[in-house]
Amino acid sequence: HPQKNAVVDKFHTLTKSWERLMNAIQGKYDFIKESLIDVDVTNGIDNINSKITVLSKDLSTPVEIQDVKHCNQQIAKHKSNYAAFKQLEQKFKALEADATDVGGDQDNKKELNKALSTCYSSLDELKPQFNQHMEELQKSLKFHEMMSELNHELQWVKEKEKLILMGEVGKGLMQVRSQTKRHRSLEEEVSNHLPVLYELIERASGYSDESKKKVVDDSCSILAEAAEQLQIKLADRANELEASVKIFTLIEEINEIEHWIELKRPLLESAIVGKDEDTILIYLTKQKAVELELDSYSGIISEVKNNAHALAQSSKHPLISQLKHKDQSLTQEIAALQKMTRARRNALMTQLQYHEFIRECEELRKWMREKAVLASSQDLGQDYEHLETLMAKYETLRQ
Repeated sequence: HPQKNAVVDKFHTLTKSWERLMNAIQGKYDFIKESLIDVDVTNGIDNINSKITVLSKDLSTPVEIQDVKHCNQQIAKHKSNYAAFKQLEQKFKALEADATDVGGDQDNKKELNKALSTCYSSLDELKPQFNQHMEELQKSLKFHEMMSELNHELQWVKEKEKLILMGEVGKGLMQVRSQTKRHRSLEEEVSNHLPVLYELIERASGYSDESKKKVVDDSCSILAEAAEQLQIKLADRANELEASVKIFTLIEEINEIEHWIELKRPLLESAIVGKDEDTILIYLTKQKAVELELDSYSGIISEVKNNAHALAQSSKHPLISQLKHKDQSLTQEIAALQKMTRARRNALMTQLQYHEFIRECEELRKWMREKAVLASSQDLGQDYEHLETLMAKYETLRQ
């Protein structure tokens, strides 16, 4: 073609222009890309630094732990912060990799590398703070768990003290025995639990953190003293209940004796002494039975009175005044019963003697009538032998 050379030259010129355009576009694209990466890295570093500041403030701000729950909340928060810290490390590594793609201005690159280095240092300085903070939280958790156990045991001791019911003596023997049964169950429960309590005190005494050791030792002392007082109160209550059982038992025994006295009183107070010897002998037989029964009761009564007197001397139990009153009342009733017994026997014996006298008088009168018939007889005997027989009778009569 006659224009071949011109066309070829035109094409080559166009091709070179196209290549220059593409190179310019690529250069602009790379510049924009690097600028975006630079901005992303810079923003990422700023974001990391901002979060490092927040985390560092959380780690350096002192927190007064209140209890185990609060401590666990702080540990959970610490773990969350540590997880966030690990994410920052991963993000930093990604930013560090992206920063290698940034070219262009060397001063800008130096600034970027410096920022990365500063950020890395900040992250690196944060690691020991996390470790130290976790150690402090673990120590605090151990301390509060120990204090929680000690306080729990102290509350247990106080609850058991409330169940001792010192001074409550009950209204009768059955109620006191029921209280004694419950108290023995309480004693058994305390006895079984005390080894656990003392094992805790021994374990707490070995608490090693010097900053909190005095607090733990003081709590151990308070708990040990409370446990000792609990055992003393349990023993005092056991003695009180034992005394209550003895007192109510004595009062019931005295009541039984008084009931027996009341049953016998009508018989001893009776004015009926019998109209003849047979009736009197029946009454005397009953009287003898009462006296034998009284004699058999005398040992029991003496033992009851001695026990009551001994208990009244040795105990300050609230029911002692009632026991003393019952004892004095029994003494008076026994004395009255013995007096009535003697009076009743004397009355019966007097009446028996009277009827015996009347009977003997009647017998003598009858005998005298019989002998008067013999003495007034005109029989002088039918022969000598008969006469001797009559003489012997008269001789006997004269004697």
